[in-house]
Amino acid sequence: MWCTLKDMDVVREKRCGLRSCFIFKCRINTRVEKMDVNTAAVSGTISSGGEYAQLEGVF
Repeated sequence: MWCTLKDMDVVREKRCGLRSCFIFKCRINTRVEKMDVNTAAVSGTISSGGEYAQLEGVF
C-alpha cells in the first residue's frame, strides 16, 4: 500500500527565501521490503510486460 498526499501530515516547513520545502510523514504504517538488484530488475521487467529478451537487451 502506498502513501498518497491525503494520507500525509506536514511535519515541518523549511523556508529558503521565497521557496518553502515541506517535510511530510505518512500516517499509514508502510512496511518497506528490500530486494536485491537482480530480483528488482526481473520484477520491474515482468510488471511492465517485458520478457527475457527485453531484460537481456537492457544489459
